[in-house]
Amino acid sequence: SFSAYGGYPLYLRPSLKGSNSLPNLGFGVQTPYYELGPVNIAPSAKIMTVGFDFGEGNSNNIRAIQLSGMLNVDLSPILYFLPENIYLGSEGGLAYHLGWGANYGGGIGITIGGTIDYWFEDLPLAFRLFGDGHLIPQSNPIYKTGFGNIGASLVLVLKRNNEE
Repeated sequence: SFSAYGGYPLYLRPSLKGSNSLPNLGFGVQTPYYELGPVNIAPSAKIMTVGFDFGEGNSNNIRAIQLSGMLNVDLSPILYFLPENIYLGSEGGLAYHLGWGANYGGGIGITIGGTIDYWFEDLPLAFRLFGDGHLIPQSNPIYKTGFGNIGASLVLVLKRNNEE
């Protein structure tokens, strides 16, 4: 699947308080799911903007592109009582931040989150609500900070047509 998404940081760690949070915009790609025990898993990759502005010339400003590799877990096989077109999932992985413009060098972070998907029955589209947490490097990459993000995504669902 391919997705385009937008989110906005709602929860900020104390080190990010007082900043003007910029929206997170991005794209994602995900492989098909594979069975792993009672759940289904799928690797994915995302690219997203990250920005926190404390004012012109402030050395704590963060502007970056986040590149992340994730593992998505579809919990629907064990939540069998849900309707067939509703999917609950979780995701987690590592992220690398490419900083620019300020004294922000970027570095390695962690992302975890959850999703609720509604797959349209007659369209190759799904609507996704998501929430995720990001642990990101501060201006001094030895230290980490974080934010929580919520958003919505429109997903293009690709499927092989095996009609005979």
